Amino acid sequence: MPASQLSRAVGDKLSSSIARTLALTLVSAVSGRPVALGYSVEKPEHARLLLVYPERGVGALCETLAQRVWGKIRLGSPVERLYVEDGRVAGVRVTGLDLAVSAVASTLPVNVLPRLAPGVAALERFRDFRFRPMIFVSLRLVGRGFLPAIINWTPEREFPFFRLVEAPVAAPWLAPEGKTLVMADLGAEVGDAMWNMDDEALGELCVERLAAIVPDARRRYLGCTVTRTPLAYPVFHLGYEEARLALAHSTGVEGLWSTGRNGGFAHILMEDVYWRACAVAAQIARALGGGSAASARRLTAPGEPAPRLRRPGEERQRT
Repeated sequence: MPASQLSRAVGDKLSSSIARTLALTLVSAVSGRPVALGYSVEKPEHARLLLVYPERGVGALCETLAQRVWGKIRLGSPVERLYVEDGRVAGVRVTGLDLAVSAVASTLPVNVLPRLAPGVAALERFRDFRFRPMIFVSLRLVGRGFLPAIINWTPEREFPFFRLVEAPVAAPWLAPEGKTLVMADLGAEVGDAMWNMDDEALGELCVERLAAIVPDARRRYLGCTVTRTPLAYPVFHLGYEEARLALAHSTGVEGLWSTGRNGGFAHILMEDVYWRACAVAAQIARALGGGSAASARRLTAPGEPAPRLRRPGEERQRT
């Protein structure tokens, strides 16, 4: 896509001066620590703000959060419908059952919301939002510390990947001792030649080109794991810039929050997802009549009846 069709907001990730950017890059290179340069929006950049990797992966965060509400979590329960009445969220349909609600926090890709609530004008404006697909090739290598930095950008045309990350340098527990993982990020479109290439061929391609940076990469190569996702990066196209800016403040539906990387249509990583989720929780708590963590867990506003499940076709009551 030509740069002329993109919002100027694509440059907001690097808000510091050139001098500060170079200084933080030097700190990261000298210390071997993953300084969060250009990765944090919610917190100001400084040498002690680091990219972090949970010891057991992102799932460790979810497991910890789930311990407090374990009995209320429903796995394998896709949301099929979002009910909006008089401009306010009223309920959701989950696996064929209707549930009356006072608030909804959605982390679905925001362009899915119009399909869940057809005919709601406030959500229709998000239907055309696009995401850039990505392929992640995790290369397993013998040894460690091969790249110039933990995070390396490779814009040259000779490379099929645009970024290489060797996370075990900063988080040794991510790979066995004496070994490492190099994550290669490749751009693609669903169904194109790169997307359809089999996993082994993708690994071979990345190792072949990695040799320009790590000469003996072939000898050290142990195999790879490939992940493809059609929803990786939000595309800030000028065609829906006005709607994107509006989403930063509200979905336009009272009681409905769209958050997370895909839900908020924001180019943010785990750290900022966390901070924004905290902010949404606080907003929901205030909207439901309180300001405490306990009120954030309440599904109905004070004085309202508790929500109940209804079968499809049963007359729905306003909440």
